[in-house]
Amino acid sequence: MKKIICALLLVTSSAFAQVPIEHTRPDSLQDASAAVGIQPEPLSDINRGVIYPQEAQKAGIGGHVSLSARISAEGRLEKIAIWESSDKMFEDAAINAILNCKFKPAILKGKPIRSWFNFPIVFQLKEFEAYDTPPIIQSDLYSQLNLPKNTPPDSIPDYIYPVFGVASNGYVTLVEYPRPGNADIQQSVREALKKSTFQPAMKNGKPVDVWYAMTVELKKKF
Repeated sequence: MKKIICALLLVTSSAFAQVPIEHTRPDSLQDASAAVGIQPEPLSDINRGVIYPQEAQKAGIGGHVSLSARISAEGRLEKIAIWESSDKMFEDAAINAILNCKFKPAILKGKPIRSWFNFPIVFQLKEFEAYDTPPIIQSDLYSQLNLPKNTPPDSIPDYIYPVFGVASNGYVTLVEYPRPGNADIQQSVREALKKSTFQPAMKNGKPVDVWYAMTVELKKKF
């Protein structure tokens, strides 16, 4: 039986009107994240609040949504910015999940501050486990990352979004890309991930195989 990492959690449409939603990446996101000492932290597992779109489930397709949430100094959700999604049908499900989540605010110099929280939500129908705690990378991915020497600088995107399997032993297995892109760059990131090690995801106190995603910011290195 196929496993879906989501739970049924309903939100009324009126909640959408209470929080502004934009379809752009905030210009202040990168600067704000760099200035924060401790990032905002969700108080519950956002993935567990995701309702898998029925249309996508019937069609047997997966997808992803990359979004940012602006969290006030009191831990209140103020704004949502969707800056990438594989299909519109996944966006409402992602917004629902964020609207139902409470947060700890970011901390800077010992004081809570307003900041952006960056979070990818993956929709998948693969045979991987749900988890209590996500995998955590244990090595420096960027030290493993080398693009082809002849790659034109203007062809390097700001970021790339791999979706990949992390086995219970901490090693990366499958690496896929929800969106088309430069094949050479994607292969370079794939190779860097496969050289990286992770603390495995945990379920009921035991390591499990999971499907995971992360944003690789290429402009950090190139």
